[in-house]
Amino acid sequence: MPNLVAGTSVWNLVRDLNAPGLFDGRLLEPEIDGPDSLPTAVEWDLTGLVPLAEARAAQPVEVQLAIDAFLVCLERAERWLDDEGQRYHDAFTLPSLGLDDGAHYFYSPRERRLYVKNWGATPHRAGGAEVHTYGPRGILDLMQAQAAADAAAVEESRPRRAPLGWILGVGLALAVALVLAFALWPAADRPAEAEPPPAADPPPRSEPPTEPEIVPPPLPQPTQQIHFAVDQPTLEPAEYATLEQVRAYLEEHPSVRRLRVEGHTDGRGERTHNDDLGRARGAVVVDWLVSRGVSPTRLEVASCADRVPAADNATEAGRQENRRVELYVVDPPVARAPHLECVLP
Repeated sequence: MPNLVAGTSVWNLVRDLNAPGLFDGRLLEPEIDGPDSLPTAVEWDLTGLVPLAEARAAQPVEVQLAIDAFLVCLERAERWLDDEGQRYHDAFTLPSLGLDDGAHYFYSPRERRLYVKNWGATPHRAGGAEVHTYGPRGILDLMQAQAAADAAAVEESRPRRAPLGWILGVGLALAVALVLAFALWPAADRPAEAEPPPAADPPPRSEPPTEPEIVPPPLPQPTQQIHFAVDQPTLEPAEYATLEQVRAYLEEHPSVRRLRVEGHTDGRGERTHNDDLGRARGAVVVDWLVSRGVSPTRLEVASCADRVPAADNATEAGRQENRRVELYVVDPPVARAPHLECVLP
């Protein structure tokens, strides 16, 4: 089980990794007996959680969306470990998604989230096989490979159709045979040609087909901002209807290749803290959209902190207006260019 890494208990590491801008609580934290460096007993609270294999059988679509959202968190954690958590990078590991049919992963039907237990600080063996051998990048590659294998299995199960070239070849051979047969048929035995029918009136002119959408319209004005409580990255229930409009907009306009989600704060607090808070606010909006079917490749998070206020930070009303997430299309560019002051993860 986990031990000390670079002189720090791995239990402290998980508190950092479970921040809203990273795994956002998806790493289960156990109760332990004994010292942090060598616990004698570890218990995981799995109340309300369903084993991954069982959840996949019952809710395959919802579980796949939860896995996709977990992958987004994993990518953010990988960037964090490359930057701020370097000393943990080669030590922090996750169980393989394919190990024992995903026995270390659990799905929450209520939250529509994937959780993992038995993460560790160092690789170890169970029954002669390595259990924790993958750092964040390794487990990300493995999970993506598993998703590709699942898609290939679905494709393999579909009924096979005859190749198009074979169909065209047979059709051409039949056409040639019919032409030759008619040419060799004695003229006397051929049926008399029927009189051509009178010319029909030309059909009414139809409107030309609608061209596919090239540049989508901008997001409707009411859906361009999501607001937050003081110093919080948590979504307010009052914002769910607005987020649903954003999800519907992305579904209606597949030509939107990239939507930027910018996290903003009011003017109070240190700049470093506000950068993290803005990033966490953007991440929670992305998680909500991904959990409802939006591809994570269409979304990007940026933190503007308090660099781009929308109102006066000297008043409470202005600060409330500044505690926000702004959403707008950046690919293809529709409304405006991105704020250059903002920081991408």
